[in-house]
Amino acid sequence: MVVMPVPSLSRMIYIDDSGRPQSGLVVYGWIEFTPAHWNGVLRTWLDHRKSLWLKYSVPASQELHMTDYALGRGRISSSPNAESSKTRSTPTRLLLS
Repeated sequence: MVVMPVPSLSRMIYIDDSGRPQSGLVVYGWIEFTPAHWNGVLRTWLDHRKSLWLKYSVPASQELHMTDYALGRGRISSSPNAESSKTRSTPTRLLLS
């Protein structure tokens, strides 16, 4: 009887896209890491979302579709003080960095 080795997971990849049919704009993003780094990746993402909430009033439950926010198209912040395009573009630039 030959026992086949169980394949191991060597990397994890998350790929996402966001599109705007009216303009044809599509934004792709991805992250790739080894399973051993999952805890650090998750912690970094959760810290980032917390920072967006504390600095810009962007709720963690807010879906982040960049084509909705690029060039100040939409309100990313739930703060009433975030009306200016400069204030809106700051969290958007942070998300894209």
